[in-house]
Amino acid sequence: MQKLAVLAALGDYYLDNLTGYSRLKFTLQNVNDFFAELQSGGWKTAPPFYDASATKTNIITKLNEAIDNCSNPDDWLLFYFTGHASRQMQLDNNGNGKYLTYCVTYSNMLKQGYSPGLDEFLTEEDYNQIIQNFHQKVPQGHLITVLDCCHAFGMVENFADQAEYHSVIAACSDGYTAAYSRNSLFFTAFKRSWHLPLSQVASRTRSIMIQMQAPNNARIQIASNFKNQTLNS
Repeated sequence: MQKLAVLAALGDYYLDNLTGYSRLKFTLQNVNDFFAELQSGGWKTAPPFYDASATKTNIITKLNEAIDNCSNPDDWLLFYFTGHASRQMQLDNNGNGKYLTYCVTYSNMLKQGYSPGLDEFLTEEDYNQIIQNFHQKVPQGHLITVLDCCHAFGMVENFADQAEYHSVIAACSDGYTAAYSRNSLFFTAFKRSWHLPLSQVASRTRSIMIQMQAPNNARIQIASNFKNQTLNS
């Protein structure tokens, strides 16, 4: 079995490119901390994408490359995103509306007062395709999605169908914001929990967030087939 990871973070970009989103000063440190933790546990992890390299195309390409490199039926793949996320109402042909959640990945066209359209960003539909690709290639594998952003759990569709093989560790539910000050409150709690068996990560992370009086509640669902394992087991 091998473990592969793809990490992406955006922080200074949001202010430097006048996107209208606030700068997130802590994301570079957090992605580097998580990168070091995974490497120490034997994960095969490419250098994290940060700011200008954290484009939708780069992220999707690297995730699919990792899936292609899975050579065992029980390999693990982890995706970590920290940055801003948002959601937009989409209408179907019948005029029915549905919110579509997306990570605000790098785009040089995004400016305050102007959005270039969702094709520029990593949407829940894009990520749902990654989930499907992984499960088809690695039927007994474990996908771990760690999302430190607003509307985080909204990036995952049809979770009930993925409950055996997909662990989701998200800063908040869809429709909710993820609080931060000098650091992400979610990441601060998760960092103090990630060494535990996955079955304990949810309760420990939530407990620490309550102690910090975080206004958001982490949404964590651990794959039923992997609850007794740790990230670095």
